[in-house]
Amino acid sequence: MAIMARLKRLVSGFVSLFVSGIERRNPEALIEAARQEFRDRMAQYNLALAQMAGIAERLKAQITAKTNRAKELERRVLANHQAGNLELAGSLARELQELKSDLLTDTQELKETEDAYQANLRQAKMAQKEFE
Repeated sequence: MAIMARLKRLVSGFVSLFVSGIERRNPEALIEAARQEFRDRMAQYNLALAQMAGIAERLKAQITAKTNRAKELERRVLANHQAGNLELAGSLARELQELKSDLLTDTQELKETEDAYQANLRQAKMAQKEFE
């Protein structure tokens, strides 16, 4: 077991020396490799930003739909209350209350997502400027 570990370190050392020698003789290749790594990471970062934007758009659509549903429920609660259908009005009022709670949660989540998106976008722009 110890011989295998020593042999592995020896081979690793030789490979490291070989690569170091190539890098010293060809610094352009090293720079190009760093640029390619940066481009790859920026692509991953942009994908993550796009996913965050997608989440924000989904939340906006959800908030719009829930807001419309809340307005409809408010009208139905009022109409049923005025018509004397107190049991149905109460049931609808509870549903409205739950919906408003969901809306608050969704609105907070949207704000956090948009704030994180903007912060990450600023970071990406700064990183790109530094690399150029």
